Amino acid sequence: MGERAVGLTAHGSWSPPKPERGFDGAVGIPHSVFSFMAQAVEVEVDTLTGAVRVPQSHAVVEVGRVISEQGLVGQVEGGTVFGLGMALYEDVVTDRGIPRSYSMSGYTVPYSMDVPRMNVEWIDEASNVGPFGAKGVGELASVPVTAAVINGIQDACGIRVRTLPARPERICQLLSEKG
Repeated sequence: MGERAVGLTAHGSWSPPKPERGFDGAVGIPHSVFSFMAQAVEVEVDTLTGAVRVPQSHAVVEVGRVISEQGLVGQVEGGTVFGLGMALYEDVVTDRGIPRSYSMSGYTVPYSMDVPRMNVEWIDEASNVGPFGAKGVGELASVPVTAAVINGIQDACGIRVRTLPARPERICQLLSEKG
């Protein structure tokens, strides 16, 4: 995927909260099971037109014991497309707080030809709190995508996109301002 290797390391610790008694007298533990995901994307930017293409994505997830590999891969692929839409396509236009993007005719989403080749890997290590050692993946799969794409654009052409989506006209404007 890339021409250079970068080693990433992080260390930390966290202790889950102790059981608490709720206002109704019930005892429970607040949400304390977390899943993790890292994602890298390959980004191509046409500096003449401002078009951005993401030909490849690589994700690694830690979601406890994987019960369904196919389900996990489907969640990550779907979340990747969702995050890609947020990064590059989906523009909610409002006028004084009133949505003006109320039909699909004026609202762009990723098409099948916009979807990158995807590689999904996982760390299959049982959790001691989830059912059968599993934790969740769900929305986790869409979290790192947008940042990965925007950082890829900056890495590719030295501009920082601060308004989403990173539409071609915005890319061209930022490139023009950069000189």
